[in-house]
Amino acid sequence: ELMEPYDKYGRKLLGNCDFAKGDWLILDSEQWSPMDWCFCDTCRGEFAKQNHLENVPSIADIREKYRVEWREFRIWHDREYIKRAAKYADEFGFDLMDYNYIIDYSKPDYRDFFFRIPKDARGNEPYQAGHLQSYYYTHDSRAFDAMRMGLTQLKKSYYPMCGVSASPSWQSPVDVLSPSRFRMMLLTAAVTGCPGFAIYPGTALDAKFILAGDSAMEIVAAVEDYFRDGSVVPFEVKAEVPFAEENFRSLAWTLNGKTLLSLLNYHPESSATVQLTLPDGVKAVRRLNQSTWIPLTASKEMTLSIAPHDACFLELAQ
Repeated sequence: ELMEPYDKYGRKLLGNCDFAKGDWLILDSEQWSPMDWCFCDTCRGEFAKQNHLENVPSIADIREKYRVEWREFRIWHDREYIKRAAKYADEFGFDLMDYNYIIDYSKPDYRDFFFRIPKDARGNEPYQAGHLQSYYYTHDSRAFDAMRMGLTQLKKSYYPMCGVSASPSWQSPVDVLSPSRFRMMLLTAAVTGCPGFAIYPGTALDAKFILAGDSAMEIVAAVEDYFRDGSVVPFEVKAEVPFAEENFRSLAWTLNGKTLLSLLNYHPESSATVQLTLPDGVKAVRRLNQSTWIPLTASKEMTLSIAPHDACFLELAQ
Protein backbone atom coordinates (compact mmCIF):
# COMPACT_ATOMS: atom_id res chain seq x y z
CA GLU A 1 0.00 0.00 0.00
CA LEU A 2 2.82 2.40 0.86
CA MET A 3 4.34 2.23 -2.63
CA GLU A 4 1.06 2.30 -4.58
CA PRO A 5 1.41 5.97 -5.64
CA TYR A 6 4.76 5.21 -7.27
CA ASP A 7 3.34 2.20 -9.05
CA LYS A 8 0.24 4.08 -10.16
CA TYR A 9 1.78 7.34 -11.37
CA GLY A 10 5.45 6.55 -12.02
CA ARG A 11 4.97 4.32 -15.03
CA LYS A 12 2.33 6.62 -16.52
CA LEU A 13 4.57 9.68 -16.14
CA LEU A 14 7.69 8.06 -17.59
CA GLY A 15 5.73 6.28 -20.30
CA ASN A 16 4.81 9.68 -21.73
CA CYS A 17 8.49 10.65 -22.10
CA ASP A 18 10.41 10.13 -25.32
CA PHE A 19 13.65 8.57 -24.12
CA ALA A 20 16.57 7.96 -26.49
CA LYS A 21 19.51 5.61 -25.98
CA GLY A 22 22.02 7.21 -23.62
CA ASP A 23 19.48 9.47 -21.84
CA TRP A 24 19.75 9.81 -18.08
CA LEU A 25 16.89 10.15 -15.65
CA ILE A 26 18.11 11.84 -12.47
CA LEU A 27 16.16 11.35 -9.25
CA ASP A 28 16.29 14.17 -6.72
CA SER A 29 14.37 12.91 -3.72
CA GLU A 30 15.69 14.52 -0.54
CA GLN A 31 13.92 13.18 2.53
CA TRP A 32 15.64 15.33 5.13
CA SER A 33 15.04 14.80 8.87
CA PRO A 34 13.35 11.38 8.83
CA MET A 35 12.55 11.68 12.55
CA ASP A 36 10.17 14.52 11.68
CA TRP A 37 8.06 12.83 8.97
CA CYS A 38 5.97 11.02 7.68
CA PHE A 39 3.99 9.54 10.53
CA CYS A 40 0.75 8.84 8.71
CA ASP A 41 -1.22 5.67 9.44
CA THR A 42 0.07 3.98 6.29
CA CYS A 43 3.75 4.59 7.07
CA ARG A 44 3.44 3.58 10.73
CA GLY A 45 1.42 0.53 9.79
CA GLU A 46 4.04 -0.65 7.31
CA PHE A 47 6.76 0.09 9.88
CA ALA A 48 4.98 -2.06 12.48
CA LYS A 49 4.57 -4.88 9.98
CA GLN A 50 8.23 -4.89 8.97
CA ASN A 51 9.41 -4.83 12.59
CA HIS A 52 6.90 -7.47 13.76
CA LEU A 53 5.29 -5.13 16.29
CA GLU A 54 2.00 -6.23 17.82
CA ASN A 55 0.62 -2.69 17.77
CA VAL A 56 1.19 0.30 15.51
CA PRO A 57 3.49 2.60 17.50
CA SER A 58 2.69 6.20 18.22
CA ILE A 59 4.85 9.03 16.93
CA ALA A 60 6.28 9.48 20.42
CA ASP A 61 7.14 5.78 20.65
CA ILE A 62 8.93 5.88 17.32
CA ARG A 63 11.01 8.86 18.38
CA GLU A 64 11.78 7.47 21.83
CA LYS A 65 11.96 3.68 21.36
CA TYR A 66 12.48 2.97 17.67
CA ARG A 67 14.82 5.64 16.32
CA VAL A 68 17.23 3.22 14.66
CA GLU A 69 14.44 1.04 13.29
CA TRP A 70 12.66 4.09 11.85
CA ARG A 71 15.91 5.24 10.22
CA GLU A 72 16.30 1.83 8.59
CA PHE A 73 12.66 1.89 7.50
CA ARG A 74 13.19 5.20 5.74
CA ILE A 75 16.31 3.85 4.03
CA TRP A 76 14.20 0.93 2.82
CA HIS A 77 11.50 3.34 1.63
CA ASP A 78 13.98 5.37 -0.42
CA ARG A 79 15.42 2.17 -1.92
CA GLU A 80 11.98 0.92 -2.94
CA TYR A 81 11.42 4.19 -4.76
CA ILE A 82 14.71 3.75 -6.63
CA LYS A 83 13.98 0.08 -7.39
CA ARG A 84 10.75 1.05 -9.09
CA ALA A 85 12.50 3.72 -11.13
CA ALA A 86 15.10 1.10 -12.11
CA LYS A 87 12.31 -1.14 -13.37
CA TYR A 88 11.03 1.69 -15.55
CA ALA A 89 14.59 2.38 -16.75
CA ASP A 90 14.75 -1.15 -18.12
CA GLU A 91 11.30 -0.84 -19.65
CA PHE A 92 11.69 2.57 -21.30
CA GLY A 93 15.42 2.48 -22.10
CA PHE A 94 17.06 5.19 -20.02
CA ASP A 95 19.93 5.17 -17.50
CA LEU A 96 19.08 5.93 -13.89
CA MET A 97 21.06 8.27 -11.63
CA ASP A 98 20.26 9.33 -8.07
CA TYR A 99 21.25 12.56 -6.31
CA ASN A 100 23.27 11.73 -3.21
CA TYR A 101 25.53 13.10 -0.49
CA ILE A 102 29.15 12.47 0.47
CA ILE A 103 29.46 9.64 2.99
CA ASP A 104 32.64 8.00 4.26
CA TYR A 105 31.65 4.35 4.32
CA SER A 106 34.92 3.41 6.03
CA LYS A 107 33.72 4.94 9.31
CA PRO A 108 32.06 2.47 11.68
CA ASP A 109 29.29 4.97 12.50
CA TYR A 110 28.54 5.99 8.90
CA ARG A 111 24.88 4.96 9.23
CA ASP A 112 24.36 7.80 11.71
CA PHE A 113 24.40 10.09 8.67
CA PHE A 114 21.08 8.58 7.66
CA PHE A 115 19.41 10.23 10.65
CA ARG A 116 19.93 13.42 8.64
CA ILE A 117 18.79 12.02 5.30
CA PRO A 118 18.13 8.30 4.65
CA LYS A 119 19.84 7.98 1.28
CA ASP A 120 22.31 5.08 1.09
CA ALA A 121 24.25 5.49 -2.16
CA ARG A 122 26.22 2.26 -1.73
CA GLY A 123 23.19 0.20 -0.77
CA ASN A 124 21.23 1.56 -3.75
CA GLU A 125 23.95 0.87 -6.31
CA PRO A 126 22.46 -2.37 -7.68
CA TYR A 127 19.47 -0.40 -8.96
CA GLN A 128 21.12 2.58 -10.64
CA ALA A 129 23.74 3.30 -13.28
CA GLY A 130 25.37 6.31 -11.66
CA HIS A 131 25.63 8.76 -8.77
CA LEU A 132 25.13 12.52 -8.85
CA GLN A 133 26.97 13.67 -5.71
CA SER A 134 26.34 16.97 -3.94
CA TYR A 135 29.43 19.20 -3.74
CA TYR A 136 27.63 22.40 -2.77
CA TYR A 137 29.57 22.56 0.52
CA THR A 138 32.71 20.59 -0.33
CA HIS A 139 35.38 22.48 -2.30
CA ASP A 140 39.07 22.73 -3.09
CA SER A 141 41.30 20.04 -1.53
CA ARG A 142 38.38 18.67 0.49
CA ALA A 143 36.61 18.03 -2.80
CA PHE A 144 39.72 16.29 -4.16
CA ASP A 145 39.80 13.95 -1.14
CA ALA A 146 36.06 13.31 -1.23
CA MET A 147 36.08 12.48 -4.94
CA ARG A 148 38.93 10.01 -4.54
CA MET A 149 37.06 8.45 -1.63
CA GLY A 150 33.79 8.24 -3.54
CA LEU A 151 35.43 6.71 -6.59
CA THR A 152 37.00 4.08 -4.33
CA GLN A 153 33.97 3.24 -2.18
CA LEU A 154 31.31 3.39 -4.90
CA LYS A 155 31.45 1.31 -8.07
CA LYS A 156 29.00 3.05 -10.40
CA SER A 157 29.73 6.22 -12.40
CA TYR A 158 30.41 9.13 -10.04
CA TYR A 159 29.49 12.68 -11.11
CA PRO A 160 30.15 15.58 -8.69
CA MET A 161 27.81 18.56 -8.87
CA CYS A 162 28.70 21.99 -7.49
CA GLY A 163 26.76 25.23 -7.23
CA VAL A 164 27.89 28.36 -9.03
CA SER A 165 26.87 32.01 -9.51
CA ALA A 166 24.64 33.98 -7.13
CA SER A 167 24.27 32.64 -3.61
CA PRO A 168 20.99 30.81 -3.03
CA SER A 169 19.41 30.80 0.41
CA TRP A 170 20.95 27.44 1.37
CA GLN A 171 24.59 28.42 0.74
CA SER A 172 26.81 30.68 2.81
CA PRO A 173 29.11 33.19 1.05
CA VAL A 174 32.16 30.93 1.53
CA ASP A 175 30.43 28.18 -0.47
CA VAL A 176 29.73 30.39 -3.50
CA LEU A 177 32.46 29.67 -6.02
CA SER A 178 34.42 32.28 -7.95
CA PRO A 179 35.15 31.45 -11.60
CA SER A 180 38.71 30.41 -10.68
CA ARG A 181 37.51 28.06 -7.92
CA PHE A 182 34.90 26.65 -10.29
CA ARG A 183 37.64 25.97 -12.85
CA MET A 184 39.63 24.15 -10.17
CA MET A 185 36.56 22.09 -9.20
CA LEU A 186 36.15 20.93 -12.77
CA LEU A 187 39.86 20.09 -13.08
CA THR A 188 39.71 18.27 -9.74
CA ALA A 189 36.86 16.07 -10.98
CA ALA A 190 38.86 15.15 -14.08
CA VAL A 191 42.15 14.56 -12.26
CA THR A 192 40.59 12.33 -9.61
CA GLY A 193 39.00 10.14 -12.29
CA CYS A 194 35.34 11.24 -12.37
CA PRO A 195 33.76 10.56 -15.78
CA GLY A 196 31.84 13.85 -15.77
CA PHE A 197 30.84 16.96 -13.86
CA ALA A 198 27.62 18.89 -13.29
CA ILE A 199 26.63 22.32 -12.04
CA TYR A 200 23.60 23.83 -10.37
CA PRO A 201 23.68 27.28 -11.99
CA GLY A 202 21.87 29.28 -9.35
CA THR A 203 20.10 32.45 -10.40
CA ALA A 204 22.67 34.42 -12.40
CA LEU A 205 25.30 32.44 -14.27
CA ASP A 206 27.94 35.01 -15.20
CA ALA A 207 29.74 34.47 -18.52
CA LYS A 208 33.03 34.31 -16.59
CA PHE A 209 32.00 30.84 -15.44
CA ILE A 210 31.54 29.78 -19.05
CA LEU A 211 35.06 31.00 -19.87
CA ALA A 212 36.48 29.27 -16.79
CA GLY A 213 34.79 26.01 -17.75
CA ASP A 214 36.05 26.33 -21.31
CA SER A 215 39.60 26.85 -20.04
CA ALA A 216 39.37 23.73 -17.86
CA MET A 217 37.86 21.59 -20.61
CA GLU A 218 40.64 22.60 -23.02
CA ILE A 219 43.12 21.10 -20.56
CA VAL A 220 40.99 18.00 -19.92
CA ALA A 221 40.74 17.33 -23.65
CA ALA A 222 44.53 17.20 -23.90
CA VAL A 223 45.00 14.63 -21.13
CA GLU A 224 41.68 12.80 -20.74
CA ASP A 225 43.09 9.50 -22.04
CA TYR A 226 45.09 9.17 -18.83
CA PHE A 227 42.01 9.65 -16.64
CA ARG A 228 39.81 7.37 -18.74
CA ASP A 229 42.19 4.53 -19.57
CA GLY A 230 45.19 4.92 -17.22
CA SER A 231 45.99 3.80 -13.70
CA VAL A 232 46.89 5.79 -10.60
CA VAL A 233 50.49 5.28 -9.43
CA PRO A 234 52.41 6.61 -6.40
CA PHE A 235 54.58 9.68 -6.94
CA GLU A 236 56.21 11.70 -4.15
CA VAL A 237 55.79 15.46 -4.39
CA LYS A 238 56.94 18.19 -1.98
CA ALA A 239 55.13 21.52 -2.08
CA GLU A 240 55.75 24.82 -0.30
CA VAL A 241 52.55 26.81 0.03
CA PRO A 242 50.80 28.22 3.12
CA PHE A 243 48.92 25.41 4.88
CA ALA A 244 50.02 22.89 2.26
CA GLU A 245 47.89 20.10 3.74
CA GLU A 246 44.80 22.17 2.99
CA ASN A 247 45.86 23.85 -0.24
CA PHE A 248 47.85 21.40 -2.35
CA ARG A 249 47.13 18.01 -3.92
CA SER A 250 48.81 15.86 -6.57
CA LEU A 251 48.03 12.65 -8.43
CA ALA A 252 49.93 10.61 -11.01
CA TRP A 253 48.40 8.50 -13.77
CA THR A 254 50.29 6.12 -16.04
CA LEU A 255 49.35 4.99 -19.54
CA ASN A 256 51.36 3.34 -22.32
CA GLY A 257 54.72 3.84 -20.64
CA LYS A 258 54.14 7.52 -19.85
CA THR A 259 53.15 9.24 -16.62
CA LEU A 260 50.93 12.29 -16.21
CA LEU A 261 51.60 14.20 -12.99
CA SER A 262 48.82 16.57 -11.94
CA LEU A 263 49.69 19.29 -9.41
CA LEU A 264 46.88 21.43 -7.98
CA ASN A 265 47.32 24.62 -5.93
CA TYR A 266 44.07 25.56 -4.17
CA HIS A 267 45.47 28.58 -2.33
CA PRO A 268 43.61 31.74 -3.46
CA GLU A 269 46.58 34.12 -3.07
CA SER A 270 49.94 32.29 -2.82
CA SER A 271 51.89 30.45 -5.48
CA ALA A 272 53.06 26.93 -4.72
CA THR A 273 56.72 25.94 -5.09
CA VAL A 274 56.89 22.26 -5.98
CA GLN A 275 59.97 20.05 -5.77
CA LEU A 276 60.13 16.81 -7.74
CA THR A 277 62.59 13.97 -7.91
CA LEU A 278 62.13 12.24 -11.24
CA PRO A 279 62.28 8.43 -11.40
CA ASP A 280 65.27 6.80 -13.08
CA GLY A 281 64.90 6.42 -16.80
CA VAL A 282 62.84 9.56 -17.48
CA LYS A 283 64.23 11.01 -20.70
CA ALA A 284 61.65 13.64 -21.62
CA VAL A 285 59.45 16.02 -19.66
CA ARG A 286 56.89 18.43 -21.03
CA ARG A 287 54.46 20.82 -19.35
CA LEU A 288 50.95 21.47 -20.58
CA ASN A 289 49.99 25.08 -21.26
CA GLN A 290 46.27 24.83 -21.96
CA SER A 291 46.37 22.62 -25.09
CA THR A 292 50.06 23.16 -25.96
CA TRP A 293 52.89 20.96 -24.65
CA ILE A 294 56.13 22.78 -23.77
CA PRO A 295 59.32 20.66 -23.49
CA LEU A 296 61.31 21.02 -20.24
CA THR A 297 64.84 19.96 -19.37
CA ALA A 298 64.62 16.50 -17.80
CA SER A 299 66.88 16.92 -14.77
CA LYS A 300 66.77 14.54 -11.82
CA GLU A 301 65.60 17.32 -9.48
CA MET A 302 63.01 19.81 -10.68
CA THR A 303 61.44 22.88 -9.08
CA LEU A 304 58.19 24.33 -10.41
CA SER A 305 55.98 27.26 -9.50
CA ILE A 306 52.19 27.04 -9.69
CA ALA A 307 50.06 30.18 -9.55
CA PRO A 308 47.22 30.62 -7.03
CA HIS A 309 44.06 28.69 -7.92
CA ASP A 310 45.85 26.91 -10.75
CA ALA A 311 47.11 23.51 -11.80
CA CYS A 312 50.20 22.15 -13.52
CA PHE A 313 50.32 19.03 -15.70
CA LEU A 314 53.61 17.29 -16.48
CA GLU A 315 54.07 14.36 -18.83
CA LEU A 316 57.07 12.12 -18.13
CA ALA A 317 58.35 9.74 -20.80
CA GLN A 318 60.89 6.93 -20.43
